[in-house]
Amino acid sequence: MDLKQSLKTLAMARRTEEIISNHIADIQTMLQNSPAGQALMGFKRDLAAAKDTTTTAEAAVRTTAKDQYFVDLNKAPAPGVRINLHREVDHDPAQLLAWCKVNAPTLVEESLKKDFLKAVVTLPFAPISFRYEPQPQIAADLSQYLAGEEKQKEPETNG
Repeated sequence: MDLKQSLKTLAMARRTEEIISNHIADIQTMLQNSPAGQALMGFKRDLAAAKDTTTTAEAAVRTTAKDQYFVDLNKAPAPGVRINLHREVDHDPAQLLAWCKVNAPTLVEESLKKDFLKAVVTLPFAPISFRYEPQPQIAADLSQYLAGEEKQKEPETNG
């Protein structure tokens, strides 16, 4: 294909794209101005607000469950909530690098290799410590916490 033919193909493709984009814009404008479009926009606003509320509520449940775990060490503080313990490795990077240069040189290049912690945790006397960080997991289905009528009733919206 020569350059002029390639340019013609490109020009036609761009023109087709422009025509289709204009049709989409026209339809979107008509939809936005219709009662159905107004309802759709209302539901989208309601959904955004509901997502914000959900995010805030999930953060509150996680914080409360984690705080409760520190009080009673219960890994199942309520139906629908479970505490998983995630092992974290604490270390001073400079101290660990110096220790590895002497005791585990295969883990060291100029600095510690990328996955060195996986290997170091198995070495005795490495200058590391472990802590277990509680991570609350929340069940997807929390319908048991809704009153009987609220399970079936749709929430009110502005849509």
